[in-house]
Amino acid sequence: TFTPSGKTLIFNAGSSGRTIQTNGVHLGNVEFNNAAGGWQLVDALTTDNNLTVTAGTLDVHGQAVNAAGNITNLGTLTSSSGDLSLTANVISTGLMTNTASGGAIALHGLDDADAIILNGNITTAGGNITFEGPVSLTTGSTVSTGAGSGNILFSDQLNSPKSSNLVLNAGTSGTLTFTGAVGDSQTFPLGIYTAS
Repeated sequence: TFTPSGKTLIFNAGSSGRTIQTNGVHLGNVEFNNAAGGWQLVDALTTDNNLTVTAGTLDVHGQAVNAAGNITNLGTLTSSSGDLSLTANVISTGLMTNTASGGAIALHGLDDADAIILNGNITTAGGNITFEGPVSLTTGSTVSTGAGSGNILFSDQLNSPKSSNLVLNAGTSGTLTFTGAVGDSQTFPLGIYTAS
């Protein structure tokens, strides 16, 4: 019997087309680590600790991903169907895409300080992009909903620890919304901000 709680489960297949079905079982730490690997979720993925995409591509395929710890993406997080929805204490974005037409990306960071670390490009094919929690921009990044009516929403503070370009593109008829302060942190003021 495999008891996942408190353990680290490493997916390291060297090919794409692998599927993962948890049947509602909470996993401990989860790591995806093979640059040639590609995994697709069949159902929701919940971890009691951290989830890390060290290398390769994780396709959530419209399934929710919840981590009691942190989500760190050094590979590619994508969704080929439905929405890409992540909830964790801290989310380090890396490269994220949603290739499903109109599919959204929703990042729910629960930490009070730097809940979402924006350190890579985030794109959709016309879907909304929502940042729920304080965002810290750590490297030049583009957030784009492509052509169409996708909206971009920052629901909390947006800051940068250094001078970095942030390009925001809400398509041809989408909107950019900031409900929190922009560059208002004394410790991490926003460097350079660009919107298109």
